[in-house]
Amino acid sequence: MIKKEKELIDRLKKNNIYTDNVRKALKQAQISHKGQMRDDNSTVLEGHIYPIVFSILNRYSKKDFLEDLIVIALLHDTMEDDYSFNEKSCLKNFNEKICKNVKKLTKDEKTIRNYSGKNENLYELLKYLRNKEYIEDVNDSNEVCRIVKLEDRINNLQSTKKNTTTPQTLRYIIESDTLFHSLAKSVKSFDYVPLLKKEIRRLSS
Repeated sequence: MIKKEKELIDRLKKNNIYTDNVRKALKQAQISHKGQMRDDNSTVLEGHIYPIVFSILNRYSKKDFLEDLIVIALLHDTMEDDYSFNEKSCLKNFNEKICKNVKKLTKDEKTIRNYSGKNENLYELLKYLRNKEYIEDVNDSNEVCRIVKLEDRINNLQSTKKNTTTPQTLRYIIESDTLFHSLAKSVKSFDYVPLLKKEIRRLSS
């Protein structure tokens, strides 16, 4: 699951997709996620961003939209995790299509931030309601956005320990079985439904 920067660059070069846009996206991801850690003590880059790009390379290496997929995957959490990087600053280095897709994948954390650390059950309920609206919006977007969001969720599920007693894990299971199942069925390029079901079974058993 953990992937290092050198591994990623070597793989991108092997696939002849280490373009200027990909280089810029990788650099921005490294700036925006510097020092950020995940619950499993991996860095956000090595435990989340880089593995998602590897997964995309494995599944979509022959697709003509591969570069857009990689760039958006590298940037998909930047606006959410780095308030200094927004749509305006994105447009300085990337085209409007890329920036709009990254914006589309950015959740609004402001509405629920005040509940974090207070009432965990309420916080996870509010997250579910927020995510329901968010996923419905992504579902109405383009194939690239839907693919990146599904890769994001699969990675998050795979990184989640089997512990159904936590409100967060229960939310993950419910969201994945309902909201993300519909999203997965909407993607034509790859069948994500079995992957979702596999992780749901693992976390539910």
